[in-house]
Amino acid sequence: KALLKMGFHVISIRKRFVTIGGKVPIKDIVVFIRLCTNMLHENFPYDEILQLLINDTENKVLRETIKEIHKDIKLGKEGNQVYGPHSKVFGTFATTMLSIASTSGNMAEMYENTAKYLERDFEFKKSMKSALFMPAVVFFFIILTFLFYIMYIFPQTTNMLLKYNIEVPPMTAASMALSDFLIANIVWVLLAVFAPIIGFVMFVRSEKGRVIFHEKMIKIPVIGSLLHKSSIEIFARVINAMYSGAGDNNGAIKTAAEACRNSYIESKVKTV
Repeated sequence: KALLKMGFHVISIRKRFVTIGGKVPIKDIVVFIRLCTNMLHENFPYDEILQLLINDTENKVLRETIKEIHKDIKLGKEGNQVYGPHSKVFGTFATTMLSIASTSGNMAEMYENTAKYLERDFEFKKSMKSALFMPAVVFFFIILTFLFYIMYIFPQTTNMLLKYNIEVPPMTAASMALSDFLIANIVWVLLAVFAPIIGFVMFVRSEKGRVIFHEKMIKIPVIGSLLHKSSIEIFARVINAMYSGAGDNNGAIKTAAEACRNSYIESKVKTV
């Protein structure tokens, strides 16, 4: 807009596909909102809070984002105009909550609710990763050990038997045939192993696939019930926090559905 006012004309716009600086870790987002919450409770002016955090934030992308927010607030912008452009940094839920907080009369409470949700979400994801890390590593090394044995150690042993024409049991002969097959077709074997995994990951990342996957997840015995109740709890907490701050029932339901960590429940809430 500034260039157009100066008499320039738009010839082309080149989209930047790669953002230099990387993604902001969720931990840094949690710390930022928690610090804002604590200082708001101490009655610090929001303008001063942002200035302090600009000076103390180490992550380059987050620091530049806070600078943009600080500048937009000084220009008189409000709510979604300030935080909306930064949804990729903060996430949809946090962006919506911070937008509402800036125009509501209970800013400290809204930040407190946002901080609590993000802290719980961060701890939940951290616990899940911690719980799944060791089984994944063990499974990976089991596969490597099996491949090393069947493709290197086993052939070395069986070659000695073949050299002296020693008759081998049927099970050993079958294992030798399997070893020869794996060595001769290693590329196709790897494709057969990894292609379904890659296909499954791509399917789950698609919008329709994610909904189907999350629907099946909450039907798993024991774990599914826990995940289901967790999503319902998050939905209830978020809609309570948002409705008390904005009074917008439809917007609160939509955002709470997006925050509940389950695409199937989100889809049902939005469509039904």
